[in-house]
Amino acid sequence: PFMKRPAALDGSHAGDFGFDPLGFTEDNDLYAMQEAELRHGRLAMLAVVGWPLSELLAPDSMLQNGMAPSVLNGFNPLSLASTAVIFAGLGFFEFKTSLRRTSDNPNGIKHREDMANVWKYGVAGDYNFDPLGLYNSIGDDAVARKGLREVEVSHGRSAMLGNPTPTQHSK
Repeated sequence: PFMKRPAALDGSHAGDFGFDPLGFTEDNDLYAMQEAELRHGRLAMLAVVGWPLSELLAPDSMLQNGMAPSVLNGFNPLSLASTAVIFAGLGFFEFKTSLRRTSDNPNGIKHREDMANVWKYGVAGDYNFDPLGLYNSIGDDAVARKGLREVEVSHGRSAMLGNPTPTQHSK
């Protein structure tokens, strides 16, 4: 209410509420920032559920003194190897998808149509991965799809804020 809304944040993108007090959208690529926020949000959503579940369900051989392996809790050889493989896989995924084209896949075509009057990039975070077909579950139109993306961004932001909780409870 007391700050000028940045020109790049016009409300047309999911999660765009015009909040950019440091002016990042004025000097940086908005699409790249949206991609980064979605990647971090998705990882945070997995972590906020996965960290506590790993301590409850993992076999003792994977735990370090009854706690999930982490930089804070330490690693045993098996969990260190598992973590290294996971990070290598995520790094490869990041490398392969950072400069990908999404305009020619089924969701990419819908996204380009949805965002045609806004910009040429389609929608950030489109990996054409929807095995259960939930993306059109509340309606097969641009408004419904944007609503689902809004929910994903909001949940991702909440998870990014909620992830310090398991960290604080680690010894």
